[in-house]
Amino acid sequence: MRMKKIIEVCASAIIYYKNRFLVLYDHKYHHYVFVQGHQKRGESLKQTVLREAKEETGYLNFKCLKKLGKFQYSFRKGEVLITKVINCYLLLLINKEKGRVIKLAHEDFTTQLMHFQKANRLLKWNKDKQYLINSRNYLKNNEV
Repeated sequence: MRMKKIIEVCASAIIYYKNRFLVLYDHKYHHYVFVQGHQKRGESLKQTVLREAKEETGYLNFKCLKKLGKFQYSFRKGEVLITKVINCYLLLLINKEKGRVIKLAHEDFTTQLMHFQKANRLLKWNKDKQYLINSRNYLKNNEV
């Protein structure tokens, strides 16, 4: 029997606000991550990342500064091979106006703004750290 293969397209947000980066603390897995979510049918990746940023943080006003790149990884779930393609974006949080946080059943996040060094130390995944460094380098060389 052949293994079923699924590709999931996602967008991830590295969010910058006044010399700090917004990270999520995932209470279920006890680690720090960036905003990330699945692309919905008919949505552009930019629409996905902006929607996910609003839903997971509750903040309303973002500006997309740059697509930083993409990466992928695969894992097995029973007899299914799932490949996630993660498209990473740098977003500017324009202000701290809040709306409603939309939590899915499997999500339990707390948002925190932190300086680069702390975020780099606490982030769980090496790819997140790499894109954090890329974001800092972009911000150093461009007026935001």
